[in-house]
Amino acid sequence: MKADQQKQINYILDRLRKGKERAEILQEFTKAYKKQSTKTFDNRLKIARAQFESERQLIQQEAEKGIQKDIEALKSKILTPVERLVILSDMAKGELETEVLLVTKDGIKKAKAKPTHAERRAAIAELNKMSGDYAPAKSIVTVTKVGLDAIEEKYE
Repeated sequence: MKADQQKQINYILDRLRKGKERAEILQEFTKAYKKQSTKTFDNRLKIARAQFESERQLIQQEAEKGIQKDIEALKSKILTPVERLVILSDMAKGELETEVLLVTKDGIKKAKAKPTHAERRAAIAELNKMSGDYAPAKSIVTVTKVGLDAIEEKYE
């Protein structure tokens, strides 16, 4: 492809990137390149649209890759149900130590502390909820068909 042809395609491609339509681009193109016919413009437009579409697809693929990476990064930060059970179990047993801030005469200091009785009880309650221990008991209700005579006798 000749340099002037590529220049014309780039000219059209630039207008396509700005969201302009064929009629508007044609008007600007004929002012910039006075000796070019509409047929030449349409040929250049076809090539420019193909390039524009390939650029758009490449940008979309790159955006999807970035989104996928973000999703994977966020998923790695979410605790699995088993990890949550382990943490709550450690809290309930009193084995999980946490850092607390203590105010002393020398200032604020960090100290390790075991879960309080209330925290342990809350962990046990949460474990019970997760395992379904608080779910209502299922009961089966059976209804038998009773004749009208039996019903009338009952209520008389």
